[in-house]
Amino acid sequence: MTQVDRDDLGKYLREKRESKGISLRQLANLSKKQLIKGEKPLTYTHIGTIEKGQASPTLMTLQKIARALKLPLVFVFNGEHADPNSVILVSTPEFSQELLSALHREDMIQLVQLGQQLSPAQMKIVLNVAASLAESSSHHEEKPPS
Repeated sequence: MTQVDRDDLGKYLREKRESKGISLRQLANLSKKQLIKGEKPLTYTHIGTIEKGQASPTLMTLQKIARALKLPLVFVFNGEHADPNSVILVSTPEFSQELLSALHREDMIQLVQLGQQLSPAQMKIVLNVAASLAESSSHHEEKPPS
């Protein structure tokens, strides 16, 4: 998972675009092909101003760019402690799916809430126990009770 500060967001997006060998015009065209009904297309000049850090993209614009670049994107908001200067970008589609699946499990949400109350040392212990449980369950399938 990558956290990108708002000031570095444009640079990050430019690096991703360039690593795929896509020009600004090509990215604008790609985003037009993937519009959802009612969405307005992005222009290459607008994308350029975002990449230069001269404009802050809306969430909708960021989603359009991420879709066009095939970048998985997850926004994490915490109303009480939100940092409006950063956005969470998830590094792989697989992890993005796993995160979304985990958020639908009440026990995972409860674990996160409890984890927030623990010290870093206590959290490390919890993670070690969880890793041990995961490892042992992958080696030994649980036998149903007799």
